[in-house]
Amino acid sequence: MKNKKKFYVVGLLVFVLVLGIGYAAVSTVGLNIDGTASVKSENLNVSFNGVTEVSDEEKVVANSTDNSLDATISVSDLTLNEIVTATYTIKNEETDVNANITKKTITNDKEEFFEVTTSVDESPTTVDANGTAKVTVTVKLIKTPIEADDSTANIQIDLDANPVQQ
Repeated sequence: MKNKKKFYVVGLLVFVLVLGIGYAAVSTVGLNIDGTASVKSENLNVSFNGVTEVSDEEKVVANSTDNSLDATISVSDLTLNEIVTATYTIKNEETDVNANITKKTITNDKEEFFEVTTSVDESPTTVDANGTAKVTVTVKLIKTPIEADDSTANIQIDLDANPVQQ
């Protein structure tokens, strides 16, 4: 009787095991994940790529900081109402996030004499994922300096990159 009882218990366990393995083999489970992901602007890989074009190499020196959105422009020896430009190329290293480039701050050490504007003053420039865009900085002499020290302006440009949903 004892052996018969063990046989039924072992048989029942084998049956449950076979049933579980069979169910696992023929069933499929789909996994769905719902939610949103966000990218913070400080995490975007958007920066100047070192390519800068200037309108007059004798009067304009333009530089950019690697892996950042900080640039400088120095202008000198302009005549009244003369306009010079520096055009910086910005690279978006992100593969799936576009970025809007906006003006953060512009520091002009000779504001009385030089007017500075950028192509992103009024509306942002969009840089597509893995793409490039250009930002132009325009400097105009609005008042003739009397002192020689005032004939050169040093300008710091800081831009911002913000993620854009595609």
